Amino acid sequence: MVRRIFDDFVAGGYSMRRICRCLYEDGIPSPTGNDTWSIACISKMLSNPTFKGRALYNRHQAVPPASGRKSTRNKPRPPEEWIEIPVPAIVNEEVFDAAQRVARNHSYFSPRRSQPDRWLLRRLVVCGHCGVKTYCQGTRSGSGRELRYYVCNRRRSREAGGPDRACPQPSTRAEELDSLVWEQLRRALLEPDALLKGQAALGARTGQPDDELLSAQLKRLHRRLQQTDAERRRVVDLYQMQAILLF
Repeated sequence: MVRRIFDDFVAGGYSMRRICRCLYEDGIPSPTGNDTWSIACISKMLSNPTFKGRALYNRHQAVPPASGRKSTRNKPRPPEEWIEIPVPAIVNEEVFDAAQRVARNHSYFSPRRSQPDRWLLRRLVVCGHCGVKTYCQGTRSGSGRELRYYVCNRRRSREAGGPDRACPQPSTRAEELDSLVWEQLRRALLEPDALLKGQAALGARTGQPDDELLSAQLKRLHRRLQQTDAERRRVVDLYQMQAILLF
């Protein structure tokens, strides 16, 4: 069932709400035994690294109650204090990482986050100076007129890493850029022959190595080496404590 949920979300293009509805229509109860699934449950499953073979322990700690409280409360621990425990994987790491990318895209392009006919290029505009994606910013002029801009994420000193590293690129007027891009798209769609030639040219190109994919694979191998080294140290500690015997 976990594999089905990941497959529907990644390959099927289903939203979390649609996955909940399909599970209900198929008569599949939730992990708590309810007839209906919640979106929060699906969201936690899709972001839980346990399903790719990495259970995380010691993520929270109990702290004394604050004034007026009678019970303890949980406080998140720093990530460096988390304990990673290898467990049998249900989905492979590529599918799990793809689910995280799909979830981010759903968040970026959600109708709740962008009003219709206002941000045509939301999360698509890249700063020419820094090479990072811009965010949408709406303001009002002194006369009450609404102004919309695409702003580099590194315009603010904190995101850039210091005042001397802030992006000098000015903000881009959203109305003007949206109109320009839409006109170019309209002209391209009116020339199907050019689109077919472009598709053929892309298909004839030889595949280039994906640096992002290679980097992700190297990171995964590095994590596995760290896990193996940690397991070896634990075995040595147990042997020194005479908790296990070597035959």
